[in-house]
Amino acid sequence: MKSCTVDKLEVGMIVSRDVITSKGQILLKQGIELDEYYIKIFEKYGIEYVVVEDNNKQVKHYSDEEITKIKYEIRQQKKQIFQNVDEDSFFTELLEAVTDIELEETLYG
Repeated sequence: MKSCTVDKLEVGMIVSRDVITSKGQILLKQGIELDEYYIKIFEKYGIEYVVVEDNNKQVKHYSDEEITKIKYEIRQQKKQIFQNVDEDSFFTELLEAVTDIELEETLYG
């Protein structure tokens, strides 16, 4: 798997993780092959990164800025699951743990 910015997506790539809006709406399920229509939808909804299958298995090196952006997007998606629990420190810690786990999987497969 690799995280790919929307502007780098290509027709024929396979989505490795569900693509979810900041409001928790699933735009595309994992396993679907991308076409132009899906890529335009991602742009419309402001999706910045999509996790796709990596056929090359080359390790990508991320800048601190890229990692921060990816982590922010993951946190925004996961916050939808933890709505209305911001005051509870347990759920805040759980959100951070879930975010960190998904970030590791996104960056390093």
